[in-house]
This record gives sequence, C-alpha cells and structure tokens, in this order.
Amino acid sequence: MADNQVSPPEPEEQALSLADIRADIRALTSSMVMEMDLKSTSDTLHEAICLEVAMLGNDIAAQGNRIQVLKVAEQAMTGLIEADNPAITRQGTILLNLRRQAEDLDNRGRRSNIRIRNLPEPNGDENVEATLTTLLEEILGPDTPPSITFDRAHRATRPRTADNSPRDIICCLHEYR
Repeated sequence: MADNQVSPPEPEEQALSLADIRADIRALTSSMVMEMDLKSTSDTLHEAICLEVAMLGNDIAAQGNRIQVLKVAEQAMTGLIEADNPAITRQGTILLNLRRQAEDLDNRGRRSNIRIRNLPEPNGDENVEATLTTLLEEILGPDTPPSITFDRAHRATRPRTADNSPRDIICCLHEYR
C-alpha cells in the first residue's frame, strides 16, 4: 500500500504550477470578450438593424404612395374608357351600315351587267366594244340606237382553260333602259 500512495508535491513544484496557472488565467482573460466589448458590439448591431428597419419602412411607404397614384390613374382611365364606349359602339354600327350600303351599291352596279357566253375568242388582241357593237346591231336590227355607249366591256378575268373554251364577255350599257 505504501507504493500506491502519491506523495504531496514539493513547494517548489507548487509555486511553478501556480505561476503557470496564473499566466494561463491572464492569457485567457486578456483574450476573453469583456462585457463592455459585448455591450458596444450589441449597440452597434442594434443601431444597424434599426436603420435598416427604418429604411424598409420608408420603402414600404413610398410603394404605398405609388400604388395610390396608380389607383387614381386607373380610376381616371376607367372613367374615360366608359365614356368612350357608347361612341365606339355607335361608330361600329355606322361602319357596319356603310359596309352594307357599299355592298348594296356594288350589287346594284352589277345588276345592269350583261353577260354574253360562248362568243368565240380571237387568238390576238380583241376590241370587245367593237365586237359587242356589231353583235347588238345584228340582234336589234333597225331598232339599234345611233350610238351604243358602254360603261365597261371586257372578257371575264379568269384564265383561259386548257380546252380553249371562250371566256364570257361582261358589259354594262351606259343607257340600258
């Protein structure tokens, strides 16, 4: 049992170890963050956060103002659009009536057209008005007016067919009554 016992340290070893401990404590405490350092860091962080929150508040207020301005502008535009809707509807009705009238006039202009079929087509150039004048003089005989005036006279505008069948002649007499 005597071998298992630890002998107390000698005073010289105790002094060295206390000196070492004190040096270690001084090193640790000098590197430790002090309460004042923590307070200073905390205050700086708090000020930075408060500044950022204030800036966000200003940004939100500015966005709110912009939204208000846009709402007012949108209401004004809505009013203008609603005021213009009856005029646009009226113009649409007028345009539709004008289209119908133009179509009616176009159809009325075609009513006095005469369509002559199966009149042979010459190979070269053709004077359609002269051909029609000769044809009408033969058909009407002595009742032929002294001069026959055409508003228009031409062959149908479709292309010639492969079997060379003659295209119709379309004419409109100036005085057809």
